[in-house]
Amino acid sequence: MSQVRENPGFSALITPHIQNIGTLHINRISTIEELAQTFPDFPRSMPNLRSFSFSPSLGFNQDWSTDPFEAFTPALTHLSLEFLPLYPSLLRLRTLMNLTIHNLSFDVHLDTFLDFLEGNRALERANIHILFKPSSLQNLRGQDPFTNRLKTLLISSNAAGGSALISRIALQRGATLEASCDGGVGLSDILSIASSLAHLQILHEATFMEYHPECGTFRLVGPNGTFSLAYDRGNPFSEFHLLHLTHAQAFHFIRCQLALGFWGAPNPPAPVKC
Repeated sequence: MSQVRENPGFSALITPHIQNIGTLHINRISTIEELAQTFPDFPRSMPNLRSFSFSPSLGFNQDWSTDPFEAFTPALTHLSLEFLPLYPSLLRLRTLMNLTIHNLSFDVHLDTFLDFLEGNRALERANIHILFKPSSLQNLRGQDPFTNRLKTLLISSNAAGGSALISRIALQRGATLEASCDGGVGLSDILSIASSLAHLQILHEATFMEYHPECGTFRLVGPNGTFSLAYDRGNPFSEFHLLHLTHAQAFHFIRCQLALGFWGAPNPPAPVKC
């Protein structure tokens, strides 16, 4: 959008072909009005749109009460949103295969969000970085994990939101789950929940484990898929009993040593496998 502002004739050039657009990536947009000015009658003017990503610039100001995507094509398969709410029009989508959400103030109720994920039965990849507001996690419905086709699920959230998502999204065999949690969550806080879930048998059948104490990450690989976690605190050696690694055949413990380079300046840490 920064380049479009410097080329006012861009809209006139694209308008005759706008109905053919299948992929649209918008970066550094300042106001939602710029979208309508650049692409007249958006999104009605793009009936063939299948992939849409939206990344605003710093200082983006939007009236959240107005849904700019009210007429979105119902055949959208790829959606990526940064710092935008899930508008009602987006929650009605049922054809997504790839989803990325980055929102540090997520105020959609978790049950509504899970209904949205469950409705997209073709979804195979989800990258979710959201920090739930407390009101979004109140009065949750008690229900079993829903079935989906997710092959990869990346979750980054606060402790309560991350635990709720992990416990309610059943992963198929061979799927990859990557989780990281903010807000001082410890390793045991996640593992105590994850290790009790039937749909995360990877924790019980892993044959390989890799642990990075400096980075606060570990990864499990087994016949049922991959589980990796980044955490803020905790001594994992005192919490490994939560994993029940009875099938483990290999364990990599990786420490980083700091080497001094020319004039004593530190070089990037070199990983050392033990």
